[in-house]
Amino acid sequence: MIQAGKLRHYAAIEVFVQTGVGPRGQKTGNWQAIHSDIPMSIVPLGGSLAEIKRQLVPKATHQIWLRWIDGIKAGETRVNYSGRFFNVGYVDEGDFKQHDLGLICTEVAEETVNC
Repeated sequence: MIQAGKLRHYAAIEVFVQTGVGPRGQKTGNWQAIHSDIPMSIVPLGGSLAEIKRQLVPKATHQIWLRWIDGIKAGETRVNYSGRFFNVGYVDEGDFKQHDLGLICTEVAEETVNC
């Protein structure tokens, strides 16, 4: 279980809704919030922890911890924290008891569609 005091950031969870295909086969569409004001802990990766997490997601920059929310999938969701965007590259469900989630993410510019 995550201690409530460690969940000090409030962010939205968004999914990409595809509306079509571009001239070169790329997905076109927009991001739509499925959850808003979710308490979470956003921690930048550094040192040996970054090396360990980059074995799962090569360009990982942050780890995010939050209480269990169903429907978060790697490559299909992102976290919007005050205009900063984090693409979810890996979802760690811990002990599979649906208490909390660990997300390994890459911080990206707004224009980026997916991981």
